[in-house]
Amino acid sequence: MFARSLLLGCLAGGLALPSFLQASTTQAVVDEGYAAFYLSELENFALSNFGTLETAPALTKVAELPGGRVWDAVRAPDGSFYAAVGSEGQVFHITPEGEAKEIFKAPQPLIRALALDDEGGLFIGVNPGGSIYRLPPGGERAELWTKTDATYVWDLRWDEDGLWIATGSPAALLHLPADAEVGAEPESWGKLDNPNASFTTLSRDEEGDFWLGSTPDGVVYYLHDPQAGYALYATDSAEVNHVLALGDGGGLFTTYRSGKKSDSSSSGSDANSLPPIVVTADDSLGESNAGTGDLYRITPSGFAQPIWRSGRSGINALSQIDDSLVLLGLSDGARLVALQDGNNWSLLHQVPGASEISVILPGNKASENFLFTSRPAGLWKIGGKSDAAAKLTSKVKDVRQIAQWSRVEVLRSQGLPLKVEVRIGDTAKPDSTWGAWLELEQESNDPTKAVYTLLESHFGRFFQYRIEVTDGTAKGEIFRVRAFYTLENVGPMLSGVEVLPFPIELQENVNRANANTDFDALFTARGLQTFVEGETQTRYKVNRLEAAGWYSVIWKAYDPNGDPLLHNVSLRRTGENEWQPLAQGLPDPYWSFPVKGLESGYYQVKIESRDGINDDAEPDPYRLAQARSRQFLIDNEPPQLKEVEREQEGNNVVIVVQAIDDWSPIADAFYNLDGSPYQPLMPEDGSFDSTKERFTLRFYDYAPGVYHTRVEVRDEAGQMAVLPLRFEIEEEE
Repeated sequence: MFARSLLLGCLAGGLALPSFLQASTTQAVVDEGYAAFYLSELENFALSNFGTLETAPALTKVAELPGGRVWDAVRAPDGSFYAAVGSEGQVFHITPEGEAKEIFKAPQPLIRALALDDEGGLFIGVNPGGSIYRLPPGGERAELWTKTDATYVWDLRWDEDGLWIATGSPAALLHLPADAEVGAEPESWGKLDNPNASFTTLSRDEEGDFWLGSTPDGVVYYLHDPQAGYALYATDSAEVNHVLALGDGGGLFTTYRSGKKSDSSSSGSDANSLPPIVVTADDSLGESNAGTGDLYRITPSGFAQPIWRSGRSGINALSQIDDSLVLLGLSDGARLVALQDGNNWSLLHQVPGASEISVILPGNKASENFLFTSRPAGLWKIGGKSDAAAKLTSKVKDVRQIAQWSRVEVLRSQGLPLKVEVRIGDTAKPDSTWGAWLELEQESNDPTKAVYTLLESHFGRFFQYRIEVTDGTAKGEIFRVRAFYTLENVGPMLSGVEVLPFPIELQENVNRANANTDFDALFTARGLQTFVEGETQTRYKVNRLEAAGWYSVIWKAYDPNGDPLLHNVSLRRTGENEWQPLAQGLPDPYWSFPVKGLESGYYQVKIESRDGINDDAEPDPYRLAQARSRQFLIDNEPPQLKEVEREQEGNNVVIVVQAIDDWSPIADAFYNLDGSPYQPLMPEDGSFDSTKERFTLRFYDYAPGVYHTRVEVRDEAGQMAVLPLRFEIEEEE
């Protein structure tokens, strides 16, 4: 394990470590705001939507479960749990102390729904087949309680009226009264026309009306009497996977989006297979099923709007804790979101080692809740004070070149006690070549801004920091982290050398960013920085000048350190070795130069740029940028025109003219007769594509007299040639 350090003196192979010169620039990588900290690995940290970090409530593992994935779970009045787990139709009982025991194994692979009745009996929905079993309180053997006409049982709810059943293929709401006996046939309260649709979730409001989520149409349905319901809201997603009726007459629901909205009715249905939606018997959902999720609020008046959106993960769990708190379980790294309203929410926790939060169950008080996770399957308790250390490990930072790292600054509140560590390397992912984690020494201990410094200088392109709150009971927030680094004075970069066959003039337009900038640019980190710091921005307006015998060269140059640049311009004729200097020390990226008198031929322009900070007699070739133009033609010689044939018979004359150019193809030809307007003249072969062209002039049925014509040709370089001609038509005797 190694890292670049000034103390090393040199590296393998005898390359001396470069020292950074006075022209080096100090910059900082900044993590601030929700988007920046979300990409970090958080342990026992809560992240608010305003971008502040604070210690999270305690998170305690209660039990580990086999099977990989938890599909549904319920909590019994005695504080124990029942959980449907895995792809073998298993149900486990978990005691409050975390002891897990299998109590049921279904003949089919998937159990998606559980419900407890008033006596403590457990209803179990088994798929495919649409069967419902009941395990009596303390019983050892479950009974097949009823069998639906559907292929799937997706949700079960028990209340004072009995058992409510949401099914799929077809989508139906079924009811078993509270006093129903084993074998009773459930009553239908309504179903959808599509035989392959599903009601994936159900909720009942205080008026006794039902909210139902569906797939594949992604609609929320409202049902207030048997066979009397309507579509409340149609989403643009394929599935509504959670609905929650609220006490004010409104509700919440979540959607699942995996890509294009599809309709499973277009494909055949097999009673032994599962529908092509997110609910699947496979206990290891791949990334393709991770999807994205939206949380919607429906007001009592029926208006629906999204109040929270996850662009990175699906919402796998939804639970209302009290009138002002809703918890969301995400599929991206088992993250837990606490939502008070659309403007006040936080990433409350990230369960270590798990892939998703599948079920959230309330505890005995609002500050105590239980989480079932998947991949691996487990049960966790969240709530209460924690004395565990809160840690943040940043995303790897890439500054694109070797940098010298020096300090880390943390903006905090209440003097939150912190330990800051960094590690540095030269590969995109940390490996054995990276340096070890280095604890930084606290340089200042202001209650708001704490500065930590490296005891020695370290070099590397890639950087990562780790922050730990050393006292888990301490209160305070972290708002911003800045890591300072210094870049070596590297050379400029050149690109885009172009030669123009005319002179130009550049007008500088120097703007101060703090005086005039685009409003939307202020909402980007770079735009805001330049606006505040007043960075000078130079733009050029190009004017074309009309003057024969002049060429111009333009180029694009960039200095990574932001240093002013100086440029040298040279010219060389193809085939020659020596470059002719045209200009030196130019501050602007253009130059116009005369070409009259130069020998015709192909030429090339060379641009050399340096930053001008270290104006050494022999500049470092690695800090000198060089670029060359394409080969271009300077043609100072006009075409040669001559008459090569003439035929005259009576009143008819035919004249053939030949144009020859040593360098440029002939581009245009015209002629006139006795001062009349010029007419275009085409080559005999029909195209201007050669340095040698023949043109035929035909004059038929002309009256006796003397005539004068002029032929003009122009080559691609703009050189002109003129040939005057005379012919005479004599009178017949």
